[in-house]
Amino acid sequence: MLRVLIFIFLTSSLVFAEIKVDTGCVYLDQIDKMFSHEPVYCGIKYNEDVNIYLPKVAKISGVDIKILRQKFPEKIAVKRNGVMIEEKEILEEIQKFLKETYTQYVFDIKKFNYNRKVFTDKKGNFKIKIEDIPFGSTNIYIDNGEDVYRFYAYIETYKQGYVATSRIGKGQEFKNNYTKQLVNITNIRELLADNLENKLANSTIFAGRPILKKNVYSKPDILKGERVKILYKNENISVSTSGEALEDGYIGEKLQVKNSMSDKALIAVYKGNGVAVVHF
Repeated sequence: MLRVLIFIFLTSSLVFAEIKVDTGCVYLDQIDKMFSHEPVYCGIKYNEDVNIYLPKVAKISGVDIKILRQKFPEKIAVKRNGVMIEEKEILEEIQKFLKETYTQYVFDIKKFNYNRKVFTDKKGNFKIKIEDIPFGSTNIYIDNGEDVYRFYAYIETYKQGYVATSRIGKGQEFKNNYTKQLVNITNIRELLADNLENKLANSTIFAGRPILKKNVYSKPDILKGERVKILYKNENISVSTSGEALEDGYIGEKLQVKNSMSDKALIAVYKGNGVAVVHF
């Protein structure tokens, strides 16, 4: 009698190997070839373990559950294949993405908070997305082809720019007082100056400070107080007289001048070579 009880116990404790799948669904015929190719469970994420209970198999397959219990356990373990994306791989892809997307900048990843593991297919495929140029704190998005995961990163951003090598006073020209180098613009919200030729300082710039676009202005073509030839002109006549520039001016732009004979202030257009035209 004891031998009979032991035999019954052993035959009722079915051993069923874990089913491994590559897709997000497991099909009946993956459980056993006796079934048709119908999905029994979907939505499995990479590297996720799920259990499929026998009543569900019976319902979908149409096979009597009493018959199934003779061959299968009450729950069938399923695992989707997947490989973990290593942090080193992510950092390499972030640098690659930034380098290819924002070619004028250089980036230094100071911190990446990989606080939960992301899995993908057996080939290790994934994509990186960053919504904008990172300036310090930013979000990194990892797309494994099915889900998108968000992570925090702190990235310093650098760009080629001009830096003062000595104190540059207001109105001073940029000559032998600056150098070009990579500038950390992570916490600079202003644009860097991109050209210092024929430019003057709009404010005092101290040594070691980056030269910003707002710090410079174009050297005027005529300076306040300089002599100017005022040309009064219409379709029929042209009369000239001498005058004085009442402000700094640029070729092609309006310039306030003063007629030296009448001492009257006028608005003219500066044409260069000391000539300002008044149309009447």
